[in-house]
Order: sequence, then structure tokens, then C-alpha cells
Amino acid sequence: MNGRVSAVIVLVGMSVFMAIAVLPVNARPVLELAGAPAIDNFLFWDSGSFLTALIISFLAFVWFAYRMRVAQLSRRQARQEEFSRRLIASQESERKRIAAELHDGLSQSLVIIRSRALSSLNAPNDCERAFEQHREIAEAASQVIDDLNEIIYDLAPIQLDRLGLTGAIEDLLDNVADSHALKITRELDEIAGLLSKEAETNLYRIVQEGVNNILKHSEAGHMAVKMKKGPGFIVLAITDDGKGFVPGEVNAGPRKGGLGLTGVIERTRLLGGSHTIESAPGRGTTISIKLSVKEKRNGGPDTDPDRR
Repeated sequence: MNGRVSAVIVLVGMSVFMAIAVLPVNARPVLELAGAPAIDNFLFWDSGSFLTALIISFLAFVWFAYRMRVAQLSRRQARQEEFSRRLIASQESERKRIAAELHDGLSQSLVIIRSRALSSLNAPNDCERAFEQHREIAEAASQVIDDLNEIIYDLAPIQLDRLGLTGAIEDLLDNVADSHALKITRELDEIAGLLSKEAETNLYRIVQEGVNNILKHSEAGHMAVKMKKGPGFIVLAITDDGKGFVPGEVNAGPRKGGLGLTGVIERTRLLGGSHTIESAPGRGTTISIKLSVKEKRNGGPDTDPDRR
């Protein structure tokens, strides 16, 4: 901000110098018509002093512009490095979570299946015991399938290809409603064909991260997800009635260490969209995303990746 103010001051100074230099040229005919004596030394614009001052002002303006640009690039690089750090930390956390699920879920279920199968083989003539062992094997196998599907669902939103973006978000919210004591309302427009596959994946991840943030941190009893399309844009809003927070402190407290809202903001930036975060302690949170769409060359609309 200080660099910008300094640059503006230098620019204004240069403008004043130029105005003073040009003014006598326009003023001389007026003075002569009025009968006023010519003031030759009033025209100092062709003097060496003025030229020197003009060059110094120009060089100062260039220097301030350069410093401002360097500061801007430094801030941008710092934001990118911070996001990269959080992304790596989030990936490591996700690997640990998946490893724990594989060990505590799939691994234990497979151990049970193996144990029951061996027990059944050790008593081949005990039909009643074999039947019970087979029933337990079937139950354990069902649990393995459920755990594996959940891990696959978290790793890759395969529902996007099957159901489309709107259907995949509906499915995500249905799963949350089935597993959490949280009231969910939704208003989702069908936006099939409005976005590229990459943009659909990013928008789905935005919803997923926003929902997970609510489940982990908000202590909310109600959540609303709205996705509306308009002429040339898509608006997404995720609202909860939880404990809220101070938006300027999103990297503090329980949110520190993960992507959270940082991931939502970065994905929105990658999509060329804009975002707003409205929240206050005890008043819940609303995250709003607005994306512009344009016509594809083949006739369908798409996001504008060059819009920044």
C-alpha cells in the first residue's frame, strides 16, 4: 500500500511539472493580447533544472513501480508457498487416514475372514459350526466391501461420471444425512454440460471440503447447500448455523494445519471465480462462490480458465 501511495505521489508530481511546463506556452498569446509584458524567464520548461527534475521524477516513478511489482510478486509467492505447505500436510494426513482405515477396517475384516475359514476347515464334519462360520465370513466380506467403497469414494469422486455434478452432490449430502445428526436442506440446479470435467471435479471438491469443514468444526445443527445457474454464471452457497469464526483468522484455532477454507479459496481461484466468506462467532458461516461460464467452441458452455 505504501508503495502504491508513493508511486501515485511521484506520478502526480510529474503531472504538475508537465502542467507547469506546458501552461506558459498556452498562456503567452493570452498575455500578449492583454497587453501584459512578456516574462521570458517564466518559461523554465526548457531549462536544464526542469529537465533534470523531470528525469529524476521519472526514474523515481519507475523505481517505485518496480518495488511495488516485486512486493506484489513476493506476496503472491508467499501465498502459493503457504498453500503448497498446507497441501502437502493435507496429503500426508490423508495418507495416514487411509492407512488407518485399511488397518482398522479392511485388515481386521480380512483377518476375521481368514480365521473363520480356517476354523471351518478344521471341523469339516460340524455342519452347524461351518454354517455359523460361513455366515460370519459373509458379514465380514460385506463390511470389507463397504469400507473399500468408502475409501474409493473419498479418493476419486466416481459418482461424477455416473450421476453428473448435481447428482454427485446430492449423493454426497445423502451420505452425510445418513451418517450425521444434521438437518440438511438443498437447492441444486441441474448444470450438466455447463462446466468442463476438470471444473466439475474442482467444484465438487469445493462442496466436499465445505461440508467436511462444517462436520469437523462448526458444531452446526443445520446446513444448507444451494447451487444456482444464471446467464453466464453459477453461484454456490454453503451455509451453516454453527459457532462461526472470525474470517480474518481462518488459519488459526482448530482449522490450522489442514486445507479447510484455504482449499476452497484456492480451488475457486483456479476456476477463475470469486468468493465471499461471511461469519461471526455464534452466528454461523456462509461461503459463496461465483463462477463465470462461457460458450465452448463446440457450442456448449464452459468455464473461462483465462479469467483471473
